[in-house]
Amino acid sequence: MPGEAPHAPSLELGDLTRFTDIWLDNIITDLAVMRRVERAQGAAERSLATVSRLRRRLGDRAAELSARLAVVEAERERLLNSP
Repeated sequence: MPGEAPHAPSLELGDLTRFTDIWLDNIITDLAVMRRVERAQGAAERSLATVSRLRRRLGDRAAELSARLAVVEAERERLLNSP
């Protein structure tokens, strides 16, 4: 009819469509966020493993250096106290 706005009933959003759209958007968003959290958790776990390995290596290195220092100190004492 002249003067009336065009009407396309198949394009209208009904209550069920709106409800479904909101819930599916939330589900998709939740899945995307969950994937990001899982990736961040994996990165944190890898970082923790790296830090643990480094701590072990540093501990081993500290023990080696401590042993070398004891040898050097003993040699120093021997040299200082020898006639």
